[in-house]
Amino acid sequence: MRRLYKSLLSGLVLFSLAVPSVYAATPEYTIEEAPGEYQSMENPQTSAADLKRGEYLYQNKCSECHGEEGEGDGDGAVIFNDKAYMTERTDGQLFYIAMEGNGEDAEMEGYGPESDYGMSEKKLWQMVTYIRTLVK
Repeated sequence: MRRLYKSLLSGLVLFSLAVPSVYAATPEYTIEEAPGEYQSMENPQTSAADLKRGEYLYQNKCSECHGEEGEGDGDGAVIFNDKAYMTERTDGQLFYIAMEGNGEDAEMEGYGPESDYGMSEKKLWQMVTYIRTLVK
């Protein structure tokens, strides 16, 4: 009985040490949901030329925080090569976030036409096209 108790106790200790490391490795995103009309939007800029332009824009505007390969280098930056995250987001959701930013409590500002950056909707869609290629 004592051996069983020691085995159970050892197992609980090992489990309690492993669980925090699993949660620490799991990125936490507080992503504002896009309005309904954005959820169903389809990306109109998906040609090879759009992809190339999207890569250029991403590398110059987004990679400092999101990483050159989407690995999320900045504090709280979304990891675009995270398959689980990207599977849950529509192109319209990604477009909305790029245009409007990620809510009042987030550090990411919007890049859309009404922002200080003034990027066109075409350029934002091109970035979405490129971002989709970062998923591992």
